Amino acid sequence: MVEHRNFLRRSIEGGMDSRLRSVLEPEDVLQDVMITAFRSIDSADFPNPTAFRKWLGVLVKNRLIDLNRRHFGTMRRDPGAKSLDETLTGSGTGDGKRLGQRIAGANLTPSAVASRRESTEALESVLAQIPLHHRQIILMVHVERLSTREIAARTGKTQVATRKAVSRALGSCRRVLLQGAGR
Repeated sequence: MVEHRNFLRRSIEGGMDSRLRSVLEPEDVLQDVMITAFRSIDSADFPNPTAFRKWLGVLVKNRLIDLNRRHFGTMRRDPGAKSLDETLTGSGTGDGKRLGQRIAGANLTPSAVASRRESTEALESVLAQIPLHHRQIILMVHVERLSTREIAARTGKTQVATRKAVSRALGSCRRVLLQGAGR
């Protein structure tokens, strides 16, 4: 279980929005998910390591849903609906930085910093409007720089399914951008 701790941490940080972060630390959620996994591992059968990892991902997803409902009284809603509070802060890197702060760059001029900030805010706005699973795929590909094979292993999908998921996620971004451009 310890070797899956980083996977769990990244999954939790990627799934927590700013509202939930305001009442809980990702580490607390991690401990809770690990306890749940330890308690129920004997009742589950895993034919391979990918199935085990997928099961852990489901535990994380379900726990985050439960915590959101408990703390914010959220009702079931349209899966495409997004909270206005949703940000990308801490999504996958664990450093609490916004997306633009994680992109390398040295000796930037004030205008370059302002331009980067505007681009980052625009990107975060687009990502906040696409489904969570598409956003997570985009972050794995373009922020974490994971290969298709690594994403497939993390998500429990085949490489072909992963390539299709990346394509669909990019398509979601494209539709949001076109809607914003008035097309």
